[in-house]
Amino acid sequence: MQEADRKLAWSAVFVLAVIAAELSWFLFVGPAHHSADAAAQQTDQDNLPWWDSAAAWTAIFTCILTASTIGLWGQTKRLAEGAADQSKQMAKSLALAQREYDATHRPRIKLRNIGYPPIRRNVPVTFRITIANAGDNDATIVAVAIGVNRNTETGIFAVPLSPPHDEKKITLKGGQLHTFYRDAVENSESTVWSGVLADMDTLTVFGEITYSDKNNIVRRTGFGRTWDKNLRAFRRSQTYADFEYED
Repeated sequence: MQEADRKLAWSAVFVLAVIAAELSWFLFVGPAHHSADAAAQQTDQDNLPWWDSAAAWTAIFTCILTASTIGLWGQTKRLAEGAADQSKQMAKSLALAQREYDATHRPRIKLRNIGYPPIRRNVPVTFRITIANAGDNDATIVAVAIGVNRNTETGIFAVPLSPPHDEKKITLKGGQLHTFYRDAVENSESTVWSGVLADMDTLTVFGEITYSDKNNIVRRTGFGRTWDKNLRAFRRSQTYADFEYED
């Protein structure tokens, strides 16, 4: 039993004891047992000291009973307020536990791979950007920004890309992959690709994936990968290190 419950129980016992004492007084000590003559009894009562007066003790017991009742009401009120506070604290604890669970099992969008097919005559140059949800909860992709740069000895030049093909909001479950496709405006016969074909220029694919979780918390994953001539793959590079981030 909690301390508040014990106080309430003792308050109730005290009130009942006062009621019992008052009833006992009326039954065994009250005016009905002093004398058969009411007038003489009243005279005797008037001549008695206050501590031997039934009326005085009745008034005292009534005051004590009133005070005890007020105390019992106050204790009940405090218990009700305490229960309400406890309920609020419980709700806060459950909400905090849910947020901690969501934070632990949140979605995490990561870049898995960037590739493009060998550049051939009269074939569009298409870049493939594959991402994965490495978290547990669903991730809804709300925005995708992808760009390509051509790195040459004389500078860095943007490679124009065609608009994406009817991309809508995509929801990825935990462990699910998705690939975005971006076509270069210039086809393989353009002189834009001559330096790339000769392994003189390198390409960098960079971008940002914006996604949200079930609580509508928005996060972003950025990337910037440069073509490695030796590994024949897109890899992290110091030049684009600031493009790599995950919320």
